[in-house]
Amino acid sequence: MKNKIQKNKLGLLLLIAAVMVSLPIISAVGISSDYFVKNPITAYPGETKVVVFGRLQNMVGGKDLILNAEIIEGKDIATILDKNAKYSVPFGRADIPVNVRISIPAGTPLGIEYSLNIRFLDVTPTAENSGTITLSTSSSRRIPVVVVAKPLPLANNATPIQEPEKNAGNALWTLVGIILIIAIIIVIFLILKERNRTSRRRRR
Repeated sequence: MKNKIQKNKLGLLLLIAAVMVSLPIISAVGISSDYFVKNPITAYPGETKVVVFGRLQNMVGGKDLILNAEIIEGKDIATILDKNAKYSVPFGRADIPVNVRISIPAGTPLGIEYSLNIRFLDVTPTAENSGTITLSTSSSRRIPVVVVAKPLPLANNATPIQEPEKNAGNALWTLVGIILIIAIIIVIFLILKERNRTSRRRRR
């Protein structure tokens, strides 16, 4: 019985250690954007435009990050404009823009939808001889690019209607994930504690 209790405690310790290691992976890199599935980037055939693909966030973890961006879908229509596609994201910042040039070939049929997917890899250097093990984590975001008709020129007195800005950050999901992991640890701890009490009663 003692061996069983010791195995349960060891399993709980391993679970807690795994959770602590995974927390930076869950929360280190965040990406918010004005564009999403129901609000895609739009461009007409032959148009070249620059858009802010998203804004990098670093709100959890307590350290500055360096991220490398790579287009994994949509290389035929998109180019990252920022120098070397490398971004310094200080801790506490949530507004580092990722600027992308979109070019739609002339003659592209209206309604065609491209997929623009950019991956951000954490390449933050670590101190030498620190004795710590680091994991390279990444986060990606996919935004559709829809080909639309070229807008008609506005009349001299006409004013374009601006839609309210929409942000799709993932800070809320990060918090929910952390709370869920903590709740799982508490439940497992209570179950093991109850088993220990039951085993002690049986001995008596």
